[in-house]
Amino acid sequence: MKKFMLLLSVLFLVGCSESKNKYEEEVFRLFENEQDLVDYSIDPRSFSECVVEVSGKNMPGLFKFDPQRTDYYELYSDLVRFKTLTSNYSSTFNKELHTMEELTPKDLWFKLKREFGQKGLSDAHRNFSESVLVCMESFVSRRDGPAFDLLGV
Repeated sequence: MKKFMLLLSVLFLVGCSESKNKYEEEVFRLFENEQDLVDYSIDPRSFSECVVEVSGKNMPGLFKFDPQRTDYYELYSDLVRFKTLTSNYSSTFNKELHTMEELTPKDLWFKLKREFGQKGLSDAHRNFSESVLVCMESFVSRRDGPAFDLLGV
């Protein structure tokens, strides 16, 4: 029984870790060419890690690797992908950005509304936006002012 519980725990951790990595990669793709990060000489990879950590603290779930968080990391990945698609999407079909298997921004929006629910989607959007602001403030204050960390990390 102990071996089964250990195996189950390992599987949850791996699954959550993969979802978290996917979310972090989507955040990185969103911010890799962000002008504000370039202006303040902020590494997009570090910034993405910060956003994922801060937003993860405010996701539903009792602890960091709660199995429920796996689903939320997946949904947050879709939310960030939606932001990326809509910032790059034009009225003409772009073969580099979209394949037939991928969802259009409109389809992805309806999927997010269905999965999150209207209130959950606005809460997720707010959590993500606040996380971006907290991380930006933290990185800028480290660069410009005294070395105190807003994240407590």
